[in-house]
Amino acid sequence: MPAFIPSGKFLSWFLIGLLLTQGWALITSAYFYIWWLDLLMHLAGGFWAGGLGVYLLRETPLSKFLFFLTVVSFAALVGVLWEFFEFMTDPLWSILGRETFFQAGLEDTLGDLLSDLVGGALAAILFRKEEKKL
Repeated sequence: MPAFIPSGKFLSWFLIGLLLTQGWALITSAYFYIWWLDLLMHLAGGFWAGGLGVYLLRETPLSKFLFFLTVVSFAALVGVLWEFFEFMTDPLWSILGRETFFQAGLEDTLGDLLSDLVGGALAAILFRKEEKKL
């Protein structure tokens, strides 16, 4: 079992913070002015997804390696799904006559996914498995 399991309350408040920050950034166009905000948001999103993975695995007996791999993989899955959401959102905004800016290209997408992976890895390390004492 992990040394520290994030509670559902912690994960909920963290997600609310992410969503509020995302809303603020979109309304104020902060992503255009703060170049690192997108990477920070993906890092935080990967950390949240990794924390959710830990929460879901809290009763599952896994080796440290499989625990780490599963948590990071879960963060990667959530990151890929988010990138699909961004990809589908651009055409929708175009149809509505709005400027699109979610997809800045392959380099942006890969940077986002790498940030998601790093966030998931940080969650897996922070919420690491306890050492068994003999």
